[in-house]
Amino acid sequence: NPRANVKVLASLDESSYQGGSMNGDHPIIWTNTVGKGKVWYTGLGHTEASYTDEKFLRSLKEAILWVNSKEEEKESSAKAKFERWGSAGDPPNPGQS
Repeated sequence: NPRANVKVLASLDESSYQGGSMNGDHPIIWTNTVGKGKVWYTGLGHTEASYTDEKFLRSLKEAILWVNSKEEEKESSAKAKFERWGSAGDPPNPGQS
């Protein structure tokens, strides 16, 4: 689990799918900085349907904008956008179509 070393933007609800092995704490999107570099990770996007999902595509766009920005406050803006995904801030279930 990367939580201790990164800024988690979204987590999965392990009760919503089978096979969860992270004891309920399953970060799925996070950011990190390494030196002057920025890292953005998502565990989503394993299905073709992901690339027709408006929310997922918007998250990719925001990630590209943040990684390429020089402003540190962009990270806060990205987190706010992810929090609008759902009442708990969780992204769509990757198994949904």
